[in-house]
Amino acid sequence: MESLYNFYYNELKEKSMTMQVAMLAKDGFLIASDRLVSGSQPTSEHRKIFVSESGNVVVAAAGFGASGRFTQHWLRDLGNRDLKTNTEQILAKSVEDSFLTYGMDCSAGHLLQGTRLLVIVRGIRSLWEVVFAPRPYVELLRGESESYAVNGSAGNQASFFAHQYFSAEKSVDQLLPIAAHTILEGARIEPSSVGGLDIYVSRTGESPRFLDSAEIDALCRRSEELHNKIASEFI
Repeated sequence: MESLYNFYYNELKEKSMTMQVAMLAKDGFLIASDRLVSGSQPTSEHRKIFVSESGNVVVAAAGFGASGRFTQHWLRDLGNRDLKTNTEQILAKSVEDSFLTYGMDCSAGHLLQGTRLLVIVRGIRSLWEVVFAPRPYVELLRGESESYAVNGSAGNQASFFAHQYFSAEKSVDQLLPIAAHTILEGARIEPSSVGGLDIYVSRTGESPRFLDSAEIDALCRRSEELHNKIASEFI
């Protein structure tokens, strides 16, 4: 049985030991995340991108620990609520209500402190963050320079690729390799903390979905080729 010390250590470690990117494109949006569950023995992978039952809210959370469990709880509470108007107020109120009803099992409030969730609502060209400090608050990222965000291991040098090459004028297809390479290069830099790749995309006129294994494999090959090409120039 896992010791109490290890439980708390792994929960707290999870906040920073993941890597996620959310991007608003000219024709939709994408959220990319690693899948590694840090501190698990044996090492395992789980999905860290959560979608509401109605499909209208997509959230990137740190993982399968406290933040992932809270996100699932919150999305169940949110249900099919209409978010077309007063979006920020509804999100803020629903997060606060869910936080209060989530309970303090495993000191949930303490474990969530410092956690950030990236939130996109389908049909609304905005990106929100939910920040627990210590109680949750919802912040709308405003301006073109804030049409994307990096979550988790933000100090990982691979975040450079997202910061340098993102543009809100690019399409989902143009942003996909940038987001994928950011996550995969992050895993090369911190392999014990970041690993795997999962991407959820929404394009105008198409049903939103997770990329399948063949699409992920193609992005992984492209990222590896780019990594090797850069390395060959400087090593």
